[in-house]
Amino acid sequence: MTQRPAKREIEFDLLSVAPLGEEAVAKDYKQAILAVAHAVELLLKERLQREHPALIWRNVETRRYWYVDHLHYGQASHLEVFDARGLHVGESNLEGTVDASKLDREKTIDL
Repeated sequence: MTQRPAKREIEFDLLSVAPLGEEAVAKDYKQAILAVAHAVELLLKERLQREHPALIWRNVETRRYWYVDHLHYGQASHLEVFDARGLHVGESNLEGTVDASKLDREKTIDL
C-alpha cells in the first residue's frame, strides 16, 4: 500500500518578527508589513506551483528550476533560481545571468 506524503504546513509567526505596541516606531511597522508581504508571497508561490506546475521551468543541463517573480516589474524584473533539491541559489536577470549574492535561504520549492 502506498502512503500519501505528509501534508506540508506553512508557518509564519508575525508576532516574533516585530514588537508592536505603545513604543513601536515606524521601522517596526515597516518590518511587520514586509513580513506580512513575504508570508503572502510564499503562500501565493506555493499555490502557483500546485495549480500551475508548468510555470516553473527546469533546465535539463544545469538541473536548476526557474520561475518569474511576478512581484517585480520593469527594471526590477527577474527570475528566481533553485537547485535540484529545491533550494534557492539566487536571482537571474531576464538574460539568464544568475546573481548568487541574492541567495535567500528561506526560499524553497517542493519538487
